[in-house]
Amino acid sequence: MKGPSKASGIGGSLSTHQGREGRRKVAGRRIDELRPDDPHHMNAAPPIEGDTAYCVSCHAIYHPKHWHLDEAEYQKLAADPQVTQLTCPSCKAIAEQNFCGELHLKLDGLERFHDQILDTVFNEENRARSTNPHERIGKLVDQGAEIEVDTLSPFLAHRLGGLLKKTFHGTDVHTDYAPGQKFARIFWGKDELIRK
Repeated sequence: MKGPSKASGIGGSLSTHQGREGRRKVAGRRIDELRPDDPHHMNAAPPIEGDTAYCVSCHAIYHPKHWHLDEAEYQKLAADPQVTQLTCPSCKAIAEQNFCGELHLKLDGLERFHDQILDTVFNEENRARSTNPHERIGKLVDQGAEIEVDTLSPFLAHRLGGLLKKTFHGTDVHTDYAPGQKFARIFWGKDELIRK
C-alpha cells in the first residue's frame, strides 16, 4: 500500500494524509509570518489585569477578544475600582488622526439635501457602531459644497458611499480601494462632477 502523497502549497509541501486541517495549519502559519501581531490593531488585546476593561473616553467595554457598547454595564464597571480603565484603540486612532477611510462628498447641485446627507452619514455610523465600537467617524470637515469624512475603518467609508448612492438617485461612487488594502478613498456625488 502506498503512503500519503505530497502536494505543494503555501509554506512548503502538504501531506494529503492530514487532509484539509493539515493544509489549513500550514497556510495559517504562513499567513501569520506575513502578518505578525500588530499591538495597535483595533482588535488586539489590551494589556489589562483581569478580563474586563472599559474606555474612559467612549465607554466601550472590553471582554476577551471583544469590544462592545452597553451604557448600563459601563456604569456598573465604572463604579468598581478594580476594573481596568484605558483608552481604546479607536480613541487613540482618533487622537493620532490615524484613519483608514476617506469619503469625499461633492454636493454640487445637491446643496438642498445637505442636512439629509449628514443625517444619513451619522445614522449609518450609529448603526455600525452598535455592532462594532471601532466603526466610527474620526473627523468630519464640512465646507458647504464639499464634505470630507475620515473613518477608522475602510469598510465604513465604503458602506457610507454605497448607502448615499442608493439613497440619492442620480449620484455615483468611485472607489480607490482594493480588497486587502488598509486604506479606502471613496468619492461620491453626481457622476459628471466626480470624474473631473
